[in-house]
Amino acid sequence: MVNSCLRLILIGASILIATGCDDEGLLKCDRVMRNEAISADASMKAAIEDVQCGATTRDASWVLLTKASSRFSDKRDQIAVFEGHVNELKWENGALVVLHGDAVPFKTTEIVGSIKVVYRAN
Repeated sequence: MVNSCLRLILIGASILIATGCDDEGLLKCDRVMRNEAISADASMKAAIEDVQCGATTRDASWVLLTKASSRFSDKRDQIAVFEGHVNELKWENGALVVLHGDAVPFKTTEIVGSIKVVYRAN
């Protein structure tokens, strides 16, 4: 009986995690865009999107990168996902630098087109 209950809880938690932070998922997530950083040549821009999907999931930060003339799209422009809050984004010598502090990387992309992305725990 206890094993069956645990199995049901794990299945339910897996479903919530898989769909919880999706636009069409079971839960609606709060999203806050911050720390927009524009490249030195003004051709690209990056931002941190803090995502909170309620008490059932941990807070996350998404790093988005797109052309400066475009609007950010969560699905198209997401280049990194962290558990916790990313501190800051900045541009150094044409590279995007992600200062993530204690946030734990879940997904990272090191090259986007011709843009190098550097991750530092600072």
